[in-house]
Amino acid sequence: MNNLIKRSITGIAYIIILAGAIALGQFSYYILFTIILVISTLEYSKITEKMETKIMKIPVIIMGFLIFTLTFLTAQKIITENWLVITIMPLLIIPLLSLIQQKTTTIHNVALTFFGLIYIILPLSISNYLVFNDIAEPYYVPDLLLYTFLLIWTNDTFAFITGKLTGKHKLAQNISPGKTWEGIIGGILFSILVSILIATFSNTYPLIHWINLAVIISISANLGDLTESILKRTANVKDSGHILPGHGGILDRFDAAFLAIPVVFVYLKCFLA
Repeated sequence: MNNLIKRSITGIAYIIILAGAIALGQFSYYILFTIILVISTLEYSKITEKMETKIMKIPVIIMGFLIFTLTFLTAQKIITENWLVITIMPLLIIPLLSLIQQKTTTIHNVALTFFGLIYIILPLSISNYLVFNDIAEPYYVPDLLLYTFLLIWTNDTFAFITGKLTGKHKLAQNISPGKTWEGIIGGILFSILVSILIATFSNTYPLIHWINLAVIISISANLGDLTESILKRTANVKDSGHILPGHGGILDRFDAAFLAIPVVFVYLKCFLA
């Protein structure tokens, strides 16, 4: 019971801080997501160390910060996308040069370093394009990112509840023993219900698109969770960190968003651009 209370308090505080920072304005959003970027990278680095692999965490953090900041400026049209590409390409050399300087560099070091950039830095940078809208007023429009997190949390919560109550068929026994097909279906169905409410009470996209987003967010959120589970199982660790009592680390809370955010962005570009 004490653990349940601790998890509940931490979960509520996490939601309030994250949603509050996003809703408050672009600068609180920028500061919070920069902190998330740094902590997530540090946690990822510790996980890779358990695999007897060493990524260059400081160069990756520096490069991640620069890429996130550049996309933050690009999404606002402060700098052009041409400058973004020109600047990012040389930055990709930083972790590679740092790895070359190691005496025991292996292909695993290189692969896990660049996987960390794709897994953590890319989704957080893409989130800038969900909160800045060059058509709507005001310029900073956090609704879409907030709704994305709402659907992620809905899926996560009801997948857990449904799985506990009715789950009999395991989804991936060797990766995440607690996940069941019943839980996956329950999470998707409840996410669709919430998406109907979003479409009804928000002045955003038509209902069909919100239903589609609910489905792809639920699927990608589960895949994101499984991705981190593979990393933790390979490293033989239970949680990515201990910063969130009862929940683990930032990676444990953001694993679903790391895949869901790029998927939402791609859907918008393909069907609603």
